Amino acid sequence: VLCTLRNSTMKASPYGGGRHRVFTWLSELKRQWQDPRMHIRPATGTGAGGCFDRQYFALMHKAKIIVTCQPQNWEGDWRTWESLSTGAMVMVDEFRTQMNPPLQPGVHYVQYNSSNRTDLEVKLEYYLQHPNDAAVIANAGFQFAVHRHRAVHRVDNMLADALQVKQQRLNASNEPNKFRSPKRGGPST
Repeated sequence: VLCTLRNSTMKASPYGGGRHRVFTWLSELKRQWQDPRMHIRPATGTGAGGCFDRQYFALMHKAKIIVTCQPQNWEGDWRTWESLSTGAMVMVDEFRTQMNPPLQPGVHYVQYNSSNRTDLEVKLEYYLQHPNDAAVIANAGFQFAVHRHRAVHRVDNMLADALQVKQQRLNASNEPNKFRSPKRGGPST
């Protein structure tokens, strides 16, 4: 189990709120369960953004389960996609805005309530005790991320959206305006 969330108690920090709770709960569970398989550490290092170093990626790729949480006051966190790309089973709190096509909880990842410690604990314990179930979700999440949500897919989606907007504007500009006379520019008669 790996959790690399930054931990902060500052109210304005995106690392506070749910991330602080989840980081604290997992740290407590590690002590309570005395499980050497649990790695709970903030994502820090010497690379860009302070977290992209070899040790960080080595931990990510060794993990069987990665627990992450949306930043406070926004979502679409890169950690979710980075975690899915490792092939680990990913546990993440609720998405309020889904990407297209959307990830499906229970299929591509395990969703937990970041305001409910028991929910996180029960689900984590279940998947630790049922590694085959975790592996099925991990594989589905990995395949979905790699085949539907890489950067090339996002660019394709943006270009398709831009083309659709352009086509809508073109169609709107070609429609006759029923409020203007073609000759005088006044109201139609």
